[in-house]
Amino acid sequence: MKKKVGEILVEKGWATPDQIEKALAYGKAENCRIGEALLNLELCSQEQITRALAIHNQLPFANLGKHVIAQDIIDLVPKEVAIENQIIPVAKKGERRLVVAIGDPDDYAFKLDNIRFILGLDLDCALAMPDAIEEALDDYYRLAGGYDSVLGEDAGSDEDVEFGRGDYAGDDADANDAPVIKLVHMIIANALKSGASDIHIEPMEHHMQVRY
Repeated sequence: MKKKVGEILVEKGWATPDQIEKALAYGKAENCRIGEALLNLELCSQEQITRALAIHNQLPFANLGKHVIAQDIIDLVPKEVAIENQIIPVAKKGERRLVVAIGDPDDYAFKLDNIRFILGLDLDCALAMPDAIEEALDDYYRLAGGYDSVLGEDAGSDEDVEFGRGDYAGDDADANDAPVIKLVHMIIANALKSGASDIHIEPMEHHMQVRY
């Protein structure tokens, strides 16, 4: 049996039982779901709610704002399909399975068969923050990435989608088109959007994390 979103938030230490009760009462009065209620009451962050929803729906969490997706992955979904269906391709598993980030798991069940037919690929879903989906639609369909994206073998309902590292452009690549230049531009653009005063880049063995 699936755990309720409120139970997950309490278990993770992101909300108290009293706050969940307050949000449930608010949701009943305002006819909205618990996530929206918690946001409106400023009791939880959007990321906390989305991570809890991912666990509830047994989906991995895609942290789109801190990783770069390879252009060959982006190219698997035409611009019109991505925008119309509010999806971002984030990784490919094997030859015929694509992982796409979605913003609302309740809104996609009826869309997936149509998207599978259009793309000719099997689909797995990861959950991302709705605002991050909107920003990624802007960024990735006008910005070429230079990093490979893979879903970790052990990724599950309580794990993030893993975005791996690829190769830099060769010496004959145009400097302005080099993936590292585009990456820096995107990091700075995201920092400006969020009003950040500092950018912290933490290199890992197979990827990197960016904190603002």
